[in-house]
Amino acid sequence: MIQAINLRMLGREVDFCMYLDHACPMEHAVLHYVEQGQPCEPESVSVMLRAIKPGDLVVDAGANIGFFTLLMSKLVGDDGQVLAFEPGDDNRSRLRKNLELNNCTNVRVIEQPLWSSAGTVEMFTYADGGSNSLWALKDGDRGTLLHTTTLEQECKTCPSFIKLDIEGAEVRALRGAWKLLKHRPVIVTEINRESLERAGTSIEELRGILTGFDCFGLSDTGHFPTYIPRHTKVVPCKPNTNVMFSMMTDVQKMWTEAHV
Repeated sequence: MIQAINLRMLGREVDFCMYLDHACPMEHAVLHYVEQGQPCEPESVSVMLRAIKPGDLVVDAGANIGFFTLLMSKLVGDDGQVLAFEPGDDNRSRLRKNLELNNCTNVRVIEQPLWSSAGTVEMFTYADGGSNSLWALKDGDRGTLLHTTTLEQECKTCPSFIKLDIEGAEVRALRGAWKLLKHRPVIVTEINRESLERAGTSIEELRGILTGFDCFGLSDTGHFPTYIPRHTKVVPCKPNTNVMFSMMTDVQKMWTEAHV
């Protein structure tokens, strides 16, 4: 079915349509949010609406079927660009279909998985495209070899905003972005402890790569983010928790008031 999505938040209006399948658990969740009059992952959407401006270059790593890619496309406008990384064939075909549905010409879809360097990795795909990963969910799963790329290779200029949801590969992707990180883009990344452990890394390693950034917990209501000091342990309260890495000075510009 084609679902119209209308976002009216923070003085910005964003409209787009998506092909959504009720039978797919992840897409059913998107429909649930829409029916409740809320955006999918409202904590991330709130940051995007504040951080992304017309003309920006932004990154959607783990684009899946395109909810956030479409949102970013509308926010950056005709003079901006979205780099959408989606190596899963099924997800990517549906992503392209949703982009065509909305006549998005400012999105470049990149088929290669993000990594720390150019090379090859094995990718494992599943019926629920949200579970696609560079690490097997269980012993005996068979994957496909894919060529990798890096953020530095694909970004000709520094993006203003980066979203990472790549099932544990976040640390590798950030290791391939050293030069870009010096410009301190706003980064929203999933911290799924199970996925990170499967990838042989951790939340602590991810934070270590982003030394020089401040870390913030995000609120579903979009209220001022919670500052997390460097030596305070981050303990996710749900499997798919999003946090933001930015500079306090930039956060103060995005949130001009705090409700207490």
